[in-house]
Amino acid sequence: MDWNYVYFRSSVYLSPALFRTSISRILQGPFEMVYDGIEGQLWVDNDGLTCLYNSIMILQNDWLCSFTMLVVPRFDDVMDQVFSKFDEAGLFTLNAVLPKLLNEKLISKNIFNVYFEDISSEVLLTVKNYIELGMSLSLVAKAMYAHRNTINYRINKFCEKSGINVRKTTNAYFIYLVLTWVSKEGVLV
Repeated sequence: MDWNYVYFRSSVYLSPALFRTSISRILQGPFEMVYDGIEGQLWVDNDGLTCLYNSIMILQNDWLCSFTMLVVPRFDDVMDQVFSKFDEAGLFTLNAVLPKLLNEKLISKNIFNVYFEDISSEVLLTVKNYIELGMSLSLVAKAMYAHRNTINYRINKFCEKSGINVRKTTNAYFIYLVLTWVSKEGVLV
């Protein structure tokens, strides 16, 4: 199953048990949640994420509070840092807030070091081309004068080493933003 990862924060303390019940009624599908009454993490499938987008106002009205929710490619220390700097009410994708955070130079090199440091420049270039060419293995293979299986191998290697599935469109956009940013900053040639 392809999970979506969501950090969330409520403006007031909410009973974790009652909040879990409320979320389960909204999502009506598989999910996992860790919640301490103020902040938490939620794993939902694509249908669950759509339900969450459509129900955020209902949640806020029912609980008489505001929620900050951020969809991220994975849970880790860098995404913890990103979420701690983000405080707007609503449900947002990382792609919506990343340009602002990158322009403020709050996370760019940190993201690069955590996700891409151990990945060869050849694999990173392949991933960038993959995204730029509409996520088509055949077009990338043709453009890079490589066999389609070689391109597929590099994409798989990237997913394995970074822990981010580049074949998922929202993740691809996130990766592309970071790779483009670090290219401008001179981190990636």
